[in-house]
Amino acid sequence: MKKLFSSVSAVILSFAFTTGTSGLSAVRPAANQRISSCPVIRFVDYPKEPLDYESPVSFEVRVDGVDKAKKLKYTWFVSAGRILSGDGTNKILVSIKGQGGHSPTATVVVCGLPDECENVASATAAVE
Repeated sequence: MKKLFSSVSAVILSFAFTTGTSGLSAVRPAANQRISSCPVIRFVDYPKEPLDYESPVSFEVRVDGVDKAKKLKYTWFVSAGRILSGDGTNKILVSIKGQGGHSPTATVVVCGLPDECENVASATAAVE
């Protein structure tokens, strides 16, 4: 049922109806036009393999679907450890020394995206 609903939604969203002198006509958006205008926040770098607690770990995000010239602000939070560098940028380095068994989760809040779009993403590193 969910797949059918998604298909029907896509069809409805892919047509805009306009009225003109000749009546009702359907207009398709251009092939490269995005139905959703919201950018997507993706983690492109974070530890996926177990690490030791002596080495710092890095987390990096990319925001797809936003103009490269747009200045975005990144605010980071970590559940374990402390941010060594990069706060305010799209990449941070985190010290997990002395965290003994806690897997650090990095959460980023991206400011500068449209208000109606999701602006938070998280990833968790695996540690030994």
